[in-house]
Amino acid sequence: MNRQSKYIVFDDGLGEHAVIFPRHIAHATMATMLNHRVVSAGFVAVEVAADGGGVTVQGHGESVSLGLASRPEDGEILRRMLIP
Repeated sequence: MNRQSKYIVFDDGLGEHAVIFPRHIAHATMATMLNHRVVSAGFVAVEVAADGGGVTVQGHGESVSLGLASRPEDGEILRRMLIP
């Protein structure tokens, strides 16, 4: 995955879910396409262990256009979306 991908975490009333999208799309543009409350946003980093021992997914940074930052729990939400 592109290390510069962006993400938004939204709450649909049943739980929090993530959307990952390309860097050239503004967080605010993606948020307008969702019909749910956005709770956090930032950039996603995916690291694969050199020994093949695992994958780490982390959210970091913030969305200036939404005024929202990444949260520590976003990494787990992103991981569940990418690695069922």
